[in-house]
Amino acid sequence: MSRNIYIFFKLIACKLLIWFENLLGAQKPKAAILCYHSISNDQTIIDVTRRNFIEQLSYLMSIYEIVPLDKIVDYAQGKIEFYRPSVAITFDDGYKDLYDNVLPTFRKFHIPATVFAIADQLNIQRDEIENKKPLLSFEQMKEMLKNGWTIGSHTKTHANLTTLPRYKCEDEVLESKRILENALDCRIDYFAFPKGLYDEASIKICEQAEYRAAFSVKPDSVKVNGNEFILPRISIDRTHTLAEFQTFLTRSGLFSLKLKNLLRKFYQLLINDLKSLRLIRSRQLAGGGK
Repeated sequence: MSRNIYIFFKLIACKLLIWFENLLGAQKPKAAILCYHSISNDQTIIDVTRRNFIEQLSYLMSIYEIVPLDKIVDYAQGKIEFYRPSVAITFDDGYKDLYDNVLPTFRKFHIPATVFAIADQLNIQRDEIENKKPLLSFEQMKEMLKNGWTIGSHTKTHANLTTLPRYKCEDEVLESKRILENALDCRIDYFAFPKGLYDEASIKICEQAEYRAAFSVKPDSVKVNGNEFILPRISIDRTHTLAEFQTFLTRSGLFSLKLKNLLRKFYQLLINDLKSLRLIRSRQLAGGGK
């Protein structure tokens, strides 16, 4: 009952936000990138049901131009201009359900998309992706390429790059590019940081690997002449209603997403500090007991 009330008030808030933006005549962001993972009826947080995905896609097609990732990067680098709001669709990890549940629809409507694939599937870090879902084969990726999709790198094993020594980080970033290019016989120009986690070292390695751009999951629209190695993307998961999804592509909706993200980071820092204090306290007590 309480959850239904929460969903109801969230729906009202989203509708009011959209109404307010329309009333003010606020322009929608010119360019944005959406980040999905899996389109299926599985029960993990990353799964968006096919029904919800089709609803979101229908909304996008009615208002936005869905463009290849190349065009968004061109826009970010100041090479082209958009004359109507434009969105690129990306999928992280490279789950097999994309081939079954997304490719047929995108082929029918000639919709471009990008998959950021994990290169070394035999040694994938399942504890990092937190599921055992099957992944796309290289043959399936090749078919997607033939249908206008783009393949990018999502590291070699889905490692957290911020926790690795430099030589291992280089292996994850550079070797994944080599594996995918050899297997797919195409250039791999784009890289997505697993879980959006990056630091200065991993950014530098992406630049040295000669990727054209790299992508985070910082919730924001794409700006002209920003840092093309931490381009923002808006993450979509199974918890998002259609009304909530619609607000993500408004200026006030993006502001609320950024605020929510900031509060989440602050909360995590607070929890980590409390854990550290408890550990220090317990060691002090243990030392005093001796």
